[in-house]
Amino acid sequence: MPEKTTIAKRAAQFAAFTVGGGVALTFALAGSASADEVTVQDAEVTNTGAAAANSGGNVAVGNASDNTAGNDQDADGLIASNNGTANNTSNGSASITTGQATATGSQATTDVDQQADSGDSGPGPDVAVQNARVVNAGAAAANSGGNVAVGNASVNQATNDQEADGALASNIGGANNTSDGTASITTGDATAAGNISSTHVDQHAASGMGAGLAVVMQNSDVLNLGLAAANSGGNLGIGNYSYNEADNDQDADGLFASNVGGANNTSDGTATIKTGKATATGNASATDVDQHAATGSGAGLAVVVQNTDVLNLGVAVANSGGNLGIGNYSDNLAVNGQGALGLIASNVGNATNVSDGTASITTGDATAAGNMSSTTVGQDADTDTAGLAVVVQNAPVGNAGLGVANTGLNAGVGNYSLNTATLAQVSFGPLASNVSDVANLSDGFAMLLTGTATAIGNQAATVVEQDA
Repeated sequence: MPEKTTIAKRAAQFAAFTVGGGVALTFALAGSASADEVTVQDAEVTNTGAAAANSGGNVAVGNASDNTAGNDQDADGLIASNNGTANNTSNGSASITTGQATATGSQATTDVDQQADSGDSGPGPDVAVQNARVVNAGAAAANSGGNVAVGNASVNQATNDQEADGALASNIGGANNTSDGTASITTGDATAAGNISSTHVDQHAASGMGAGLAVVMQNSDVLNLGLAAANSGGNLGIGNYSYNEADNDQDADGLFASNVGGANNTSDGTATIKTGKATATGNASATDVDQHAATGSGAGLAVVVQNTDVLNLGVAVANSGGNLGIGNYSDNLAVNGQGALGLIASNVGNATNVSDGTASITTGDATAAGNMSSTTVGQDADTDTAGLAVVVQNAPVGNAGLGVANTGLNAGVGNYSLNTATLAQVSFGPLASNVSDVANLSDGFAMLLTGTATAIGNQAATVVEQDA
């Protein structure tokens, strides 16, 4: 038993047959003397662009020094005394401030106006073909991040070596390192827009009165495509990145032997990262298509085909995160060795490391919109015919978008230090005394404050109005 055909399928088949026959007849009669009016209007517009803006990718180092301080003293005599110190003071500051980065791939305004009016015509055919193709495509990348700031990246070594021999032997000294650093990164806003476009297509066709065949074919294709990436993050800030070594070595031999000294390291660092806003818009478009067809009265056969294809696509990625801030990243070694030999032998010393760090990260808002589009399609077919009228109206509209926004993935480390303090004291005699202080003082503070992350894949408003 044959398969049943629905009314819709029959109508579509009939329309296709009719349109195909009408088009074939059009070309057959276009060159003949009996053809009244054949109008073909074709418009193609392509707007493309790519843009990249960068104010980031900067590197700043406040202090990258290698410092060595040495004090070597040797005293011999009835009264032998040494007094001295070995000291390193290393400070650094690095600051990066970037401006805004703004990139727009394609920004276009397109207006297509097609008018075909055959006026009063005879019995021959009236044919109007109107075609408009508009392509808007753009890619944009804006970056104000990717910066590296290191306040202090130094190597400090202080060595104090004292030796006293005598009836009265005394050593007073020390080895000290002081290392401090500040790193500051402030990025401007990063704004990227792949495609920003406004497209208006107006197609108007009117056939003459009394035409035996009236054919109007109107086609409009609009493609809006955009890709955007905006970044103000991906920054690295280290306040203090140093290696500090303090060595104090004292030896006193005598009737009265005394050593007073210490080995001390003080390490401090601050890292501050503040990122601007990151805004990315893949596609922001407004499309307006108006198709109007009118066939004159008295036509034996009127065929109207109106087709509009609109596709809006966009991808956007916005990032203000992915930052790493380290206040203090140091390796501190303090070693104090004292030896006293005498009737009265005394050692007074200390080995101390003081390490402190602060890291602060504040990210700006990240906003990503893949596709933000407005589409309006109007199709109007006015057929005033005494015979058969076939009207086909088609208006597919596609909207698709992907948006990714990030303000996180940050790491803040206030103090990341390795501290080693070693004190060795040896006193030998009828009256022997050792007074010592060994300490590691380590402190850190980290603060993370992220902005708002907003992602919109697709935000579209579409209106299609068909009147036949």
